[in-house]
Amino acid sequence: MKKLLFQTLFAFLLAILFTFMFGLVGLWPLALAMLLAFYFLPAIIASRRETHNKNGIFLLNALTGWFGIGWLAALAMACGSRSVENKVQ
Repeated sequence: MKKLLFQTLFAFLLAILFTFMFGLVGLWPLALAMLLAFYFLPAIIASRRETHNKNGIFLLNALTGWFGIGWLAALAMACGSRSVENKVQ
């Protein structure tokens, strides 16, 4: 989980750095995609972990994530929630 967060942040910062350093206008869509992936990282984590409240985490992230505190709350919920156990039938 920490590795995914670090990789996403690193790739986003690298794309922004190359865009400004070399004037690579073609990297703007990549930078925008990275920014959206980073913004929705709590929802992605909750979905990948299949937590029981992944829809609530997505809504919290989408509606209040731009405050910063809402994003941190959604990240804490995504990382702290228990994963739903797969039942074998």
